[in-house]
Amino acid sequence: QCQWCVPTRYHIGAANADHAPFAVEPDVIDVPANSSAAVTVRFEPWVDGSYYAQELECYAYYKPMRTFRLVSEANFTPPWALPLVVTGHTFDSSLSEGFVPKARFSQHKVTFPAVHKGDAAHQTVALINEGDTPIAFAFAHDS
Repeated sequence: QCQWCVPTRYHIGAANADHAPFAVEPDVIDVPANSSAAVTVRFEPWVDGSYYAQELECYAYYKPMRTFRLVSEANFTPPWALPLVVTGHTFDSSLSEGFVPKARFSQHKVTFPAVHKGDAAHQTVALINEGDTPIAFAFAHDS
């Protein structure tokens, strides 16, 4: 079974901060073994001339794990997250891509070695801008 998690707050300061521009329907779906299931991702922006991006997560879990009555500690399998990055824009449709930034991270995955409690490990990841437009970034903190 797959259950979609779509953050309801999009970004601070937005005109409609409680309305996410992206939605997934249906939000819960069963996927039988050796098969697939389709969902629809809806884009409903609220400001013209803007970019939108969001990471949606599908939490997949084995169907017997849906209730504590069917599982014990010995056979419990936690759900796993399957992220889906979605983007959209509201620029004039005559611009085929708008002003699409061409940025990437130097690594797609960061794996830390074993670290003792109280110690810290550090990894460096570069944000590479391959486009002709300046980009900015900010890490949003959960409030």
